[in-house]
Amino acid sequence: MSVHCYSLYSNSPDSHRRNHHQVRLIQCLQQHILFNHPHHIDIDIHGPESLFYPVITTSRSPLLEIDYNLHKSNATYFTDLDINRVHLIACLFKNQLALGFSGGDLNIALGSTACVFRREIKPYQAYEIHTRVLAWDEKWLYLVSHFVIPSKKPTRASLFSSSQPQSLKNAGRKAQTVGEAQKAILASAITRYVFKRGRISVAPENVLTKAKLLPPRQDGSSKRQSSSSWTWETVEGERQQGLKIAMSFLGLDALHGIFNGNDGNAIGVF
Repeated sequence: MSVHCYSLYSNSPDSHRRNHHQVRLIQCLQQHILFNHPHHIDIDIHGPESLFYPVITTSRSPLLEIDYNLHKSNATYFTDLDINRVHLIACLFKNQLALGFSGGDLNIALGSTACVFRREIKPYQAYEIHTRVLAWDEKWLYLVSHFVIPSKKPTRASLFSSSQPQSLKNAGRKAQTVGEAQKAILASAITRYVFKRGRISVAPENVLTKAKLLPPRQDGSSKRQSSSSWTWETVEGERQQGLKIAMSFLGLDALHGIFNGNDGNAIGVF
């Protein structure tokens, strides 16, 4: 599925890989614009907890992604993440983004990403990527992704549950335990995005509110009721838990300050 071919077996030029990757990203957007345009997360239908549900994409590790250690090259994980995150962003924010059909006026830009590798992915091994909202602060929206060994499918697909409640295979099977889920993890990644209106950053909470992805604050003035047990306080608690991890990720910004490439010293230039 992935096309960044940083391996001993790849003779493809960089421009070909980039173009192929861009085509795949465009195909993802076309899928949501042309075929899944009416489908987006709505907490009135799916519940506020659906904001933290993952989007799942599946893939395999083809020969051109294998490195000299005979497993999936680390560089190719980020291509898979690009495709997976496009699906999530489209499901959540397609009506807010300036895509030419929704009336939205926002752009979304990737600020940084990091990946922690746990276990190798072998040649042609199947795997899934699960990405969901982790947290947000005044500027950044944080997403967390996990590469995992395929397992039982979700018991229902929230995005399509109103029309296809049994659309997924293995529906109704018992979910994995926490221990089983942890053993299935191959790698984990975190990414931060910023919403932009022109050159101005837009707070993620404002975008989430406009997208109707947040429950009302319980201030006594709102008459809107949710059938879900998730309240504003529940969502805020989930956000704060994720923010603890996100703050550690933000600490990597300090790396810019330790660059000393202008001191005239180097082992060599290749």
